[in-house]
Amino acid sequence: MPNRLMRPTPVIVNKSFNGNCDIYFIGGDETRCSLKYDTKAKTWGWLPKLPPGHPISCSVCVNYRDKAIFTFTLDGKLNIKAAVLDLKNPRVVNNKNDQTEEMLWCFERK
Repeated sequence: MPNRLMRPTPVIVNKSFNGNCDIYFIGGDETRCSLKYDTKAKTWGWLPKLPPGHPISCSVCVNYRDKAIFTFTLDGKLNIKAAVLDLKNPRVVNNKNDQTEEMLWCFERK
């Protein structure tokens, strides 16, 4: 696991009967990146970043039927905000600096 992580939120994805699964560590990195750990291959990868303004710790994450991970957090005005990571085809890279994609805010007004 990389150094300097600050309380990422672990979420289990694709759990099988033989114990294999992926563990997504949402947030926790100072650059807003998230991590994926493949328990079968025993490899780490970098997932899309949290959206700008999302805290890197202190959020609640929900795995919705292995289709998406939603994060829920409070902003400075105590409004609940949610971001989403689509699990159909998340871009996983080996180097944190190569990760340019970001999770999207849900219900954001424009």
